[in-house]
Amino acid sequence: MSELKSIIEIIQIIREKITEETNVIWAGYDNPSELRDEIDKELNELINGNLEILDNFKNRFLPTSTLQEVSLSNGY
Repeated sequence: MSELKSIIEIIQIIREKITEETNVIWAGYDNPSELRDEIDKELNELINGNLEILDNFKNRFLPTSTLQEVSLSNGY
């Protein structure tokens, strides 16, 4: 399995965890749909070959960034 395919699968797993009940306030979103929509858009770009979008995902995983805040707020 390629590294890119593994990254895409990890992002898809994380995206599936974000439901309507997910607390996203500390991540800077008004509701989970906003975050899911952003992830979906960026994920589609990545799947279609835009490797520059990897920087966006890298930034989402940084300490005190989007995905860490969501995980902490929701007990992941």
